[in-house]
Amino acid sequence: MRRLAIFLCCIAAAAAFPRHAAADEAGEIKLLRQAIEQQSHQIDVLAQEIARLNQALGSKETASAAPAADVEAPSTEASTTPSGPVHIVTKGETLTSIAHHYKVTVAELLKVNKISDVRRLQIGQAVNLPPGAKIQPTPTPQP
Repeated sequence: MRRLAIFLCCIAAAAAFPRHAAADEAGEIKLLRQAIEQQSHQIDVLAQEIARLNQALGSKETASAAPAADVEAPSTEASTTPSGPVHIVTKGETLTSIAHHYKVTVAELLKVNKISDVRRLQIGQAVNLPPGAKIQPTPTPQP
């Protein structure tokens, strides 16, 4: 008798809240993708911060052992001779986010810009875009 009562309660609850399984799953997948993208962005930001701190720590150790001129600066060779469209890095951007924005691969960006360490991306750095990058026009604000 108790099982029957539990079963009837379950049926009543199910009837009270109709399911839209496909819509719910699609919504959940979308939310999960957004969460993954946010976490990926946070990981990239943290990796950049760790690299910056390691570089600062290394430069302090190097400065005490050698002249400051020996400290390695980020390579600007690729940004001095752009051959096509260029993207200027802003705060929080990573090669992954830039590649995603222009619908190219990180490997293409690395090759075109001769970047050996993806963590050495700097704010204000010019990143050359490979041929075939999808340049999206910036929307003009309407009055």
